[in-house]
Amino acid sequence: MTKEDFVVDTDAGGRRYVVNVKNRFSKNHQGGVDDLDDGGGRMCEKPGNPHCPVNSFEKYIAKLNPDCHFLWQRPKNFTEEDFDPPIWYDKMVLGKNSLGPMMQNMNKIACLSNIYSNHCIRDTCIILLDESGYEGRQIMTFSKHRSESSLKHYASKAREKKKRLMSHAVSENITLQEAVEVNNFTFST
Repeated sequence: MTKEDFVVDTDAGGRRYVVNVKNRFSKNHQGGVDDLDDGGGRMCEKPGNPHCPVNSFEKYIAKLNPDCHFLWQRPKNFTEEDFDPPIWYDKMVLGKNSLGPMMQNMNKIACLSNIYSNHCIRDTCIILLDESGYEGRQIMTFSKHRSESSLKHYASKAREKKKRLMSHAVSENITLQEAVEVNNFTFST
């Protein structure tokens, strides 16, 4: 991926967003003249939020080494005396051997109870969109899946989670006496 693969644009309402304008190769887009990727999902701004993703993206791009056009670059080593230098990255690309295990390494550093994969981020986004009521065809524009049937795996994960949550809600919030009263049962001894 390169810096040029993403642009900041503005929608009809005047809100800014980041969009992927070209995605060279992915599982569902192998490249070639007839395989165009229109970008699909957007990362929209959150005006006034100090963690606005569009502002964060723009800052990241501004801190990349200008002599390297790749999006993923090796961070420079800084000392305590360095305070917000103009360039944060070396003129060196991070490859699959660095990016591949990055999520697992972050999990270990953060001492998380589970080890999450890079794909977990995609899973979580698709499941959240499904649980929020978006249709498969809408999710496909975001996830870049080519068919709704390929989303069924994610929907089944969401249904299993809902079943566990429903079971927990019932078991935690009802007693045997309440169940008897609700159903007007009488016991004879």
